[in-house]
Amino acid sequence: VQPVQQAAPQSSGSGGQPNAQNAAVTTQGGRTAAVVTRFQGANAIVIAAPADIQRQLTEVIRQLDTRREQVLIEAIVAEVSDQTVSRLGAQFLLGNLSGGAFAASTYTNTAPSLLTIAGAVGARELATTTTTINGNTTTTTTNNTVSDTLAQSAVSSILGTTGGFAGWGGKIGDTIFGAIINAVKSDNTSNLLQVPHIITLDNQQAHSLVGQEVPVTTGQALSPGNFDNAFRTVQRQNVGIQLDVKPQVNTGGSLKMYLRLEVSSVAGPVSSDNSELIFNKRAFENTFTVDDGAITVIGGLLDDNERRTIEKIPFLGDIPVVGNLFRSKAKSRTKTNLMVFIRPTILRNAEDSRRVTEQRYGYLRASQGYAEPGAEPSIDQLVRDYLNAAPPIPRAPLPGNIEDPNIAAPLQGAKTIRPERK
Repeated sequence: VQPVQQAAPQSSGSGGQPNAQNAAVTTQGGRTAAVVTRFQGANAIVIAAPADIQRQLTEVIRQLDTRREQVLIEAIVAEVSDQTVSRLGAQFLLGNLSGGAFAASTYTNTAPSLLTIAGAVGARELATTTTTINGNTTTTTTNNTVSDTLAQSAVSSILGTTGGFAGWGGKIGDTIFGAIINAVKSDNTSNLLQVPHIITLDNQQAHSLVGQEVPVTTGQALSPGNFDNAFRTVQRQNVGIQLDVKPQVNTGGSLKMYLRLEVSSVAGPVSSDNSELIFNKRAFENTFTVDDGAITVIGGLLDDNERRTIEKIPFLGDIPVVGNLFRSKAKSRTKTNLMVFIRPTILRNAEDSRRVTEQRYGYLRASQGYAEPGAEPSIDQLVRDYLNAAPPIPRAPLPGNIEDPNIAAPLQGAKTIRPERK
């Protein structure tokens, strides 16, 4: 508060008007008793009024000009998923190299493909000629594109096989035969835990993003016969953990909170022929009431997806026992459990802020100390050397304090003070 005798700043905005907001206080007779001017840049208020009104306004401002409460918002995103896959199938092939009848079985969920392997073998046989002259046998192999392509496909099919497979085959005269049995069982378990947190003022919105910007094609144009004028439009999309919060502290220690949480990641391309990306996204947006320091679940998802696939040759695949040779079975089950928890903590004064800072600092310091026992944690060196300040080491018995024998105490410096116990 500045008395009226003090000179007000002479900064002006557009149009020659002062960069301020004015408010006039009038008496019952309509006469102006006080003029209050707010200068936002200087965070100051100028009052032009009689002394008694100045004292009244000063008392009102003193009650309003208090430290605003802060809120620490911690979100816990826990996702546990389990995926099991099992496959069992048999393939067979019977054919004649002279162009006679042949029979074969193949399925979409079996690998390697017996037809691909047989095609490569057959193409190699057709490209090989054997000539016998006067008892001398000469074998000639002719290279061709079809034979090489089939051979590469067969090798890729074998190398891309997972699980176990066994096969046999042979040739009797011009007749070739073969069979492959493939069995695989896999179990994938993942446990994802993410804890984004942020501090903001009461009734003030805050935003946090930890992730990447991924380019996504939104459009493209090609000129027929003129590729020089071709262009593509790309838009960057945020991928990662995004947290938007706006807490409002109520009387009694409760909070009304708006929260939007999004966890996204890149799953990969749509297919080998389509480079467009698929994104995994989990988003929550709601408004709720929660008590100070209480952990509350705000949303979640339990997904249990089971799929069974049976491919078989009609009639033959229905024969008991023997029918297993003419069918392929696959079973997959994916179970996902996703939960999101939130805990707000009201920081009413500097002591609350210091306590939270020491807890977080101690957690990180303990992690570094256990990784290199006996060495000073690097975060202590950074605070001391770069900030020229004392590390905010937690007081005992908080984890990571300097009483822990496994963690070296920070080097004593001009501003490195060992905290006292209370």
